[in-house]
Amino acid sequence: MPIAENLMMKLTKHLKVAILLGGMVMGAMRSSATIVENVTLGFASGATWSGTISFYDGYEGMFATSGLLTGGTNNYNMATNWTWWEGTNQPNPASSLGGGLYNDWLMNGSPSSWSNFIGVNWDPALSVLSGGVSFQYNSNTYYNGIGTDAITSYQVGSVPDTGSTLSLFGAAVLALGLGYRKRR
Repeated sequence: MPIAENLMMKLTKHLKVAILLGGMVMGAMRSSATIVENVTLGFASGATWSGTISFYDGYEGMFATSGLLTGGTNNYNMATNWTWWEGTNQPNPASSLGGGLYNDWLMNGSPSSWSNFIGVNWDPALSVLSGGVSFQYNSNTYYNGIGTDAITSYQVGSVPDTGSTLSLFGAAVLALGLGYRKRR
């Protein structure tokens, strides 16, 4: 068998192993995945909150946020950087509303020193089905707004998951490197 053909067979074998390893790594990552969404919330006053919200797999609880509330008739300028349930070490997810909805608050300041919050509630089952968080509106601004300023609209876009792609690439490089080392 010519040397070039033998080398191609070995590389093909190692590539198959790399793809298999990459698939296993991606499968393991998906089982404990987090969901990070780019979110824009619109309020009755004309204010807008824009930022990211991180959810546990299946939208089962919110655990991180980073965003800014600006504008509106109240001339807001408030950064949010933590979530109530996670920040105060309480059971997460939590549902104060029932009906399969979860709720949490995007908080400013810190768990020991905060002055304002934005209440949000979402349907985890509908979120999974739609492939993006599905916020739910109600008349209670404690769960759907800030103060008396109700959330009236939202837009969602997922943050790209670079971890899976990098894991697959790393596994392929590792497998090729091991194959090269064995050949020497």
